[in-house]
Amino acid sequence: MFALAAAAAALAVAVPAASANTIAVNTTQDGFGANARCGLRDAIQAAQTDAASGGCTAGSGGDVVTLPPGRYDLTLAGAGEDANHTGDLDVGAAGGALTIQGAGSDLTTIDARRIDRVIDVLTGADVTIQGLQITGGHAPDGALGAAGDDGGGLRNLGRLTLRDSLVDDNAAGDGGAGAAGPPGSVPFAGNGGSSTGGNGGSGGRGGGIFNNGTLVVERGRVVGNRAGAGGDGGAGGTGGSGVVLSPGGSASGGSSTGGGGGQGGPGGGIFATLGAHISESTLAANRSGAGGRGGNGGLGGNASGSFGTSGSSSGGSGGAGAPGGAYLAGAGSEIHESTVTANEAGVGGKGGNGGTGGTNFAGGGRATGGTGGAGGAGAGLSGSPAATNVTVAANRAGAGGAGGAGGTGGSQVGGNAISPGGNGGAGGSAGGSDGIALVNATLAGNGAGAGGA
Repeated sequence: MFALAAAAAALAVAVPAASANTIAVNTTQDGFGANARCGLRDAIQAAQTDAASGGCTAGSGGDVVTLPPGRYDLTLAGAGEDANHTGDLDVGAAGGALTIQGAGSDLTTIDARRIDRVIDVLTGADVTIQGLQITGGHAPDGALGAAGDDGGGLRNLGRLTLRDSLVDDNAAGDGGAGAAGPPGSVPFAGNGGSSTGGNGGSGGRGGGIFNNGTLVVERGRVVGNRAGAGGDGGAGGTGGSGVVLSPGGSASGGSSTGGGGGQGGPGGGIFATLGAHISESTLAANRSGAGGRGGNGGLGGNASGSFGTSGSSSGGSGGAGAPGGAYLAGAGSEIHESTVTANEAGVGGKGGNGGTGGTNFAGGGRATGGTGGAGGAGAGLSGSPAATNVTVAANRAGAGGAGGAGGTGGSQVGGNAISPGGNGGAGGSAGGSDGIALVNATLAGNGAGAGGA
């Protein structure tokens, strides 16, 4: 107890903003309003409300929350709320600017333990994070067919300055899988209905940091984060069979098609829709999201009558792998005096397999594999940032997904219908997807992605 208090006092002296109010954290235990001592969540709450929370003294205007060396695990499960009660640490605009000051990124760690992202900077907030490790974040995955949430470690909708800190081993949310297709309708008379599986949701953006405000990173390390993977497409159901009532009539069977895989989330390390400014930093071993697998085709509906067309069965297309393994940034962004190395763009998803085509003595339905998704481009830098005095080395664009296998063609006189496999997806290009301005840059050992089988 004495060591924690002494370290907190030393940190408070080291904070440069002498006029700021200091709230000293003195326990690593997570809690809200119930701790007798001052925990991190209560300290943020006290700064936001200018009122005491748990064992923390009240904030007053701009506040500095000091964290002694230690590991601060977030343990209050419950993602999806923005009141700082559960899940991630929420910082809003109330209470003035906030600084969260650690003892150094090798000494002070905030670990979300996969219950949510780590810190959510809300609209209008002004937050500085210094001397911390931000790890273990996982933004919520998407529901059925929905996109995953953005920002695995940090989501910034206000103003965020990150200094002398490490953002590692965080993940944006994965897209939700598509729903299985319902059976195609079988009419009283006529053609059978088709069945299509639902598409997978897109992966969340920004595995380490998602920025839709103002972001400044100085002397930071963004390492080993990943954006969200696309959800798999749902399987196609059984196509409805055609029904003929009159002699000599014909009716076609419904097709069965797997849903498309969701696209991977871009920006494995950092995704910035607006201006981001990165300096004297390292972005390494991050990965943008993989595309989801296409759903498999089901059973095509049977045709009826001499001229009815049997239902086909097709696998869904694989989702595209995402660009920007390390850093995808919009106009007005920059990176300088930095190293971008060993990052990977997302691989394309595999195409779904064809199922079984419907039958008819005059011609069975085809069963075709789905096309593989394209690999992601720009494993190091993507978008349109200005890059000055940077080294971009040993990054690799995403490989294209393999095409799905052909299924079993529907039976017909003389044999079965053709059942071709799907085409493989294109490999990603080594360069970024848009215009990147390079000045005094070293490019070495980067690779384009292989095409899918």
